Amino acid sequence: MGLGKTLSMISLIACQKENQPILPSESDINDPNGGTLIICPSGVLGQWEQEIRKHSVSLSVAVYYGAVKKRKEMHLTLHTYDIVLTSYGIRIILTKYISPVNVKNDKTQSILVRITFFRVILDEAHVIRNPSTKVSNAVSKLQTSHRWAVTGTPVQNRELFLYPIIRFLRVLPFNKQAV
Repeated sequence: MGLGKTLSMISLIACQKENQPILPSESDINDPNGGTLIICPSGVLGQWEQEIRKHSVSLSVAVYYGAVKKRKEMHLTLHTYDIVLTSYGIRIILTKYISPVNVKNDKTQSILVRITFFRVILDEAHVIRNPSTKVSNAVSKLQTSHRWAVTGTPVQNRELFLYPIIRFLRVLPFNKQAV
């Protein structure tokens, strides 16, 4: 839509990295903490990667998408990147092993669930507008201390479509559907 959402998020990440490095050492695989996870539609993964490389050469970026073999090869180093890009299409990986119990070191869980990212950004966040879908529930359960949702169209058709975004952002008390 040309509102500058991508560049704003890249600027946020770069500014934070300059002021306070957050990435762990490569030996910290048993309790991995990562940089920023950006979840976006698969059609804009390439645009995100291109914009990051164009505007900030100091940020390391990994694209967690594509063949299972390619993604598995990244598991040991994924938490060392400043930015991990993935798509909402990875929802099967995200949701397959998410359970109410926090079993962070359970090797059957998705690597994206085991890593506690510093920040999770949902691009085109209106994709999660249906609160009962697997992807909407999965992104709400990701472990992170900072959550951002960017979209040019937060409300489509009904106000209820805004609830999953508020739930993801954990805006109290509005992150409960009853409110």
